[in-house]
Amino acid sequence: MEKRKTQWHPAFYSAIQLELKENRDDLVYDKEHVLNTKPVQIDLLVIRRTSNKPIQNEIGKLFKGHNMFEYKSPGDDLNIDVFYKGISYASAYKAQSKTVDGIKADDITITYVRNEKPVKLMKMLKKYDFLCEQDSNGIYVYKNICAFDVQIIVVDELKETEHIWLKALNKRIKKSVAKELVKEYDKQSTKLDRELSESVLQVAVKENNKIFETIKEELTVCEALIELMQPEIEEKVNEKVSQKMEEITQEVTQQVTEQVTQQVTEEDIPKTIAVALKFNPDEAQVIQIVAEQYGVELSYVETIWEDFQNSHKLK
Repeated sequence: MEKRKTQWHPAFYSAIQLELKENRDDLVYDKEHVLNTKPVQIDLLVIRRTSNKPIQNEIGKLFKGHNMFEYKSPGDDLNIDVFYKGISYASAYKAQSKTVDGIKADDITITYVRNEKPVKLMKMLKKYDFLCEQDSNGIYVYKNICAFDVQIIVVDELKETEHIWLKALNKRIKKSVAKELVKEYDKQSTKLDRELSESVLQVAVKENNKIFETIKEELTVCEALIELMQPEIEEKVNEKVSQKMEEITQEVTQQVTEQVTQQVTEEDIPKTIAVALKFNPDEAQVIQIVAEQYGVELSYVETIWEDFQNSHKLK
């Protein structure tokens, strides 16, 4: 059965909302915001309702009025062309305001999110004399690139304790992250937070099933994790059952074949000998030939022939 492709972006939208939930009332989320009438979309647009409330999470420290996110799924590249594509999206977003200069360029930020550090890209940015400052582990800020402030978030470098939701979106999750993720899921009290965290947990479990299997034995696992892992567990059980059924089927088939072969052999050998004796009266020689033809022991043919003769004498 072909494995369905993991949908990382919906889980990313959930992760960002959980990361920034302390400022939920001040933020508006617009995922896959369409630019103009063409099918060009920003992965996620976060708009601040007011600018006077500080963002609690360090990811939002750079935030201004309009904040664009470009998310790269595990394995996707973040190169110079992708970087400038984000710049072009920001330019198009600014240009679509209802009035001239209605959205100020210095009121827009761009955030690129990727698990691994985009080393080649950052070398090229340095070559172009773009100034970088690292606010904290995993967050690289570039000021005034084509009038926009930009940050590159390297998820692998973020602290687990502060960014568990983004750290969970990985194909090679650490056991410590998996444990912390389950604990954080259990802490969510509102319906929205439970739904968002379940979205992240579901992707993490799908891509890191073996890790979650191990922590299942170490933790008092929440019901949600058991439910999410149920399809994986059932699939493994079904595979084992199918394998065992195939072994049993093969064994039964072999036994039936042996029994049928034995039955046919016991019925045919006496008839073959009887016919052969009509043309060759040497009984010993005929029995020898029949044994060779059927591929059985000589003593076996002799026993069957003797039993056949005795039964016919009784009749």
